[in-house]
Amino acid sequence: MFPFVCGQSFRRDQFSSHFTNVHGDIHAGLNGWMEHRCPLAYYGCTFSQRRFYPSTRGAKVVHDRNLRSFGVQPCPRAKLPSDSQSDQFSGLPIEILWHIAGFLDSFSLCQLSLVSRTMREVCASLLQTRGIVDLQWERRPCPGAPGTVSWQIKNRMAVQGGNSVVERWKRWEKNGDGASYIPHIKDLKALSADISFSFLKAFQFKHIGELILAELNMKNLTDEPWESFEAMKGFSWLKKSPFLDYMFQHWKDDDFYGYQFLNGPNPNMIQRCSKLPSNFPVTEEMVKPFLANGSSLTAEIKKGNIFIINYKIMEDLPQKLDGERAPLAPVFCLLYLNPEKKLLPIAIQLGQKPSAETPIFLPSDLESDWLLAKMHVKQADALYSQIIAHLQNTHLLSEVFAMATLRNLPKIHPLYKFSLEDITKELLRKALSQTTYSSLCLPENIAARGLESIPNFYYRDDALRLWSIINSFVEAVVAYYYPSDSEVSADSELQEWANEIYYYGFLGNDDSGIPSSFQTVEELIKFVTMVIFTSSVQHAAVNNPQVPLGIYPQQRFDEPAVLQMIKDFQAELSSLSVAITKRNSELELPYYYLNPKEIENSITQ
Repeated sequence: MFPFVCGQSFRRDQFSSHFTNVHGDIHAGLNGWMEHRCPLAYYGCTFSQRRFYPSTRGAKVVHDRNLRSFGVQPCPRAKLPSDSQSDQFSGLPIEILWHIAGFLDSFSLCQLSLVSRTMREVCASLLQTRGIVDLQWERRPCPGAPGTVSWQIKNRMAVQGGNSVVERWKRWEKNGDGASYIPHIKDLKALSADISFSFLKAFQFKHIGELILAELNMKNLTDEPWESFEAMKGFSWLKKSPFLDYMFQHWKDDDFYGYQFLNGPNPNMIQRCSKLPSNFPVTEEMVKPFLANGSSLTAEIKKGNIFIINYKIMEDLPQKLDGERAPLAPVFCLLYLNPEKKLLPIAIQLGQKPSAETPIFLPSDLESDWLLAKMHVKQADALYSQIIAHLQNTHLLSEVFAMATLRNLPKIHPLYKFSLEDITKELLRKALSQTTYSSLCLPENIAARGLESIPNFYYRDDALRLWSIINSFVEAVVAYYYPSDSEVSADSELQEWANEIYYYGFLGNDDSGIPSSFQTVEELIKFVTMVIFTSSVQHAAVNNPQVPLGIYPQQRFDEPAVLQMIKDFQAELSSLSVAITKRNSELELPYYYLNPKEIENSITQ
């Protein structure tokens, strides 16, 4: 049953006791002093006014009989136990918790489920006997009666009582050994409207897909590959751009090939080479013709002009894709930054074990051989780009961040308001085991790869400026809500959020460097900056633009100070956008992926 007075659902056998105890005895005894409701509440009016409510965090209302008055008493926070549980009660053996919970009604279980993840799981186990089946209705055409509609049951949701739905999709589900956990979603219709695609967005995806397929069918290209770039140009959905025109003309050029490792869809693999790997035996004689006159490979390495790309992660992958043989080479590629500041490939090895079967290819080889070697590197690069740089490091990680947020942080929490056996699985498993906190934090990533000074690296230039702007914004907002380190360490919801990301996103791997808790404001600022950067800027760099960064369609913040911080943030982004636009106007090949007006606010916005 649904009492309008409190706006919560109850089982029929529990409604009378709740109404008598809470709305009758307790509220009536206070004569509406703590919460004053409209006299028409019994008929559905939801207006209420809380006359006395503690504004101090971690406080409770107390009554002094001598003074005959109410007051607010701060509650000292108990120190979090070492196992990261949010309270001492949740640390009891699970059998004891089940026994205790068995004596509670659905309303009490609903409140208990909000205490910690452990208590949520305990309460969820009692849905069969203590829960409610909440019917959701929708208007559908009547079967056998064309032109008529009726209200029919859309789906059923199990709830604990109260208005907190124990949504089954908010459970973690294992996604194979060594991979991040994913949400337990079996039916997309079970998702609430505020976290699922809007009707317009879903329609847009479907409509675009249908248009593309229709054009491919019309031109008989559903199964056959394109024979030329000219054939590709004939498609209406192929977005025209300066980059595309340049690519059609220069795709075989070595300098454009090298440029793509800095400013293409995967700027994440290239690093400065300080020493050649022992299993990549490039000799002085091999590459001397491609270096500056009188120079040597050893000398250029010392100058910092030699770079390397190593796709060892592709080693021992399954060699079949969709049932057909798909040789994936764990390639090496050596590149040279010449005096004209152009990055050129000078040696390629299609394997990790040098032998007669895996020779080193050079620019002086037959044009077709050299082109084919470069294509093998690009095949590995494209696979890594889509599965690791794009899917794993932006989509799946952002999914972990969002899931942990929805499970642990209430909507009023400041961090909630900020965001929200095949080749693929094997690659995801390998990549996650190698993903570190430093690799996700851009300034540390760039420094570790020795790319601080390589010229024409527009991804680095724009991304570092965006990291700095986001970091300044996060620092201002976080410091507003958390004035001291003690405020951070005492926030049990925040600690559970961090712990879930550590455990379910990174499988509790200490070597990853991902924090399982926060003890200082500085730690929190760095982590939130990484989350926002990963879900917006980094995704834009490896994908394509959608919705402007810094725009919050739903105004969740209402504090004037924070609203001003958002305006300042947007102003800085606008200023950077102007600077990038000006720079691009002077470039033969503009880099516009990280122009703030082209960066989506979140991956699925």
